[in-house]
Amino acid sequence: MKDATFLLRDVSATERLARAFAQSIRERAVLALNGPLGVGKTKFVQELASALDIDDLVSSPTFTMLNEYHSGRLPLFHLDLYRLSEGFGAGAVSMLDLELSEIFENPHVVVIEWAELLVRSEQEEANFLAGLDYLQIDFTYDARDEVLTDNQSSSLYKDILEDDAPAAPRRVRIHPFGLQSGAILQEVLTAVPE
Repeated sequence: MKDATFLLRDVSATERLARAFAQSIRERAVLALNGPLGVGKTKFVQELASALDIDDLVSSPTFTMLNEYHSGRLPLFHLDLYRLSEGFGAGAVSMLDLELSEIFENPHVVVIEWAELLVRSEQEEANFLAGLDYLQIDFTYDARDEVLTDNQSSSLYKDILEDDAPAAPRRVRIHPFGLQSGAILQEVLTAVPE
């Protein structure tokens, strides 16, 4: 399946996209979120948790790196690897190695903010996600008002809002790595209104 890209013009668009993901996940999913500070990654996770019926207050685990939530339809494991960008590097990731392996093997939802920092060692650019079935979700700021068409790009673009855009819309590009992730993305594309 090819990539999909959504234009998110406001917070309600992020909410709708997260809810579509939650409805499409049956028993397991790994979502690798990338993008700059303040682009909406944590808001996406909060809305995903809400749509999974998680009762807990979901916050970004910037200092602990991992928060677990077990009150919903599926357990949610929320990793925030931002601190790795401050020089903790592969040593900290190696400490997570065993825990990450266990997390990836069980039926629940795993969301990783700053997933691009998840490498096994500085000498080897091997990503922990290599070989796993996961969705890479890249958030970017986008000041353009128009939505590009399939003729302008190889990606599928959808505008998922009814209202006009505020000053700084976001674009979310989603790439599935694996059959299960491709099926989840296909359901999201079906669920999100044109």
